Amino acid sequence: MGAENFRHTITIMVVTFAVVMAALAAGGQTDKRDMQSAWTQAEDVFGVTGDYHADGTATFDVPRKLTVTMNGVRLASGSDRAHEIRMMSVGDKAIAVGELVLTAEEIGGVTKKLLDAGISETALHNHLLHLSPGVMYLHFHAFGDPVDITTAINDVITPLGKSPESEFDNESLDTAKLDRIMGAEGRAGGGVYGYTVPRAGNVTVDGMTLSPHMDISTEITFQPLGDGKALAIGEFVLEAREVTPVIGELTEKGFEIDALHSHMLTEEPRLFYLHAWATGDAEQLASGLRLALEKTDSLTGPR
Repeated sequence: MGAENFRHTITIMVVTFAVVMAALAAGGQTDKRDMQSAWTQAEDVFGVTGDYHADGTATFDVPRKLTVTMNGVRLASGSDRAHEIRMMSVGDKAIAVGELVLTAEEIGGVTKKLLDAGISETALHNHLLHLSPGVMYLHFHAFGDPVDITTAINDVITPLGKSPESEFDNESLDTAKLDRIMGAEGRAGGGVYGYTVPRAGNVTVDGMTLSPHMDISTEITFQPLGDGKALAIGEFVLEAREVTPVIGELTEKGFEIDALHSHMLTEEPRLFYLHAWATGDAEQLASGLRLALEKTDSLTGPR
């Protein structure tokens, strides 16, 4: 299917409330197996295994075939070196959000391809500093047929090169201790041990409540460096009143703040994304990150 056909099948986001409600009304009786079929096709197209959540959201991480180092540490695919695609069913349609990992030279061409496919660019920025090569993150938003969206995104990322996800070294980190500190059960994948921490309140886009898996939860990862040490990367999802307290807590605990920005255009409440990192003893880093989380309205478990 060519770019012109995609224009007719993928409606440019921002999604309006009226469009979403119409989709819900039209697709209210849609067999859920149809959407599962779409997610299975997405796995085949992207060449990765998706994660499926109880609320019907599907998430796909597609590692880039790109060697990226930060201060001499080679980033695992789970350390911000993978394209992220998040898809939520709305009747027989889907909302998609995500981010693409790009070098500076690739941005112009990718932007044009997204526009030709009817996919909206919502943000472009760095997440981390000290990267070689320098990497930028292009955020997108789309609404339409899930298979068409998947195909359009894959047409953009395939020429950039894909790679298998990094292996996780589960011998060098005491993940049970990390879980106790973080008050949650982490998950290994992409060469890291990570946590997804939802916010307590709902987030909407044009009247539509987003799943917590649609890029609106804090993400924290630990990449093992040996001897109980790790590279810890945090992407905190914050309301304005939380930004300064979280920066203060993280800075006090030795984290470098590398970015503060938005990912979306019309979310309510307004959200800000704070990117921070540090290397050192994994359990001490986890303690600092947990203290920062406690400055937010997030669903953290007991310590």
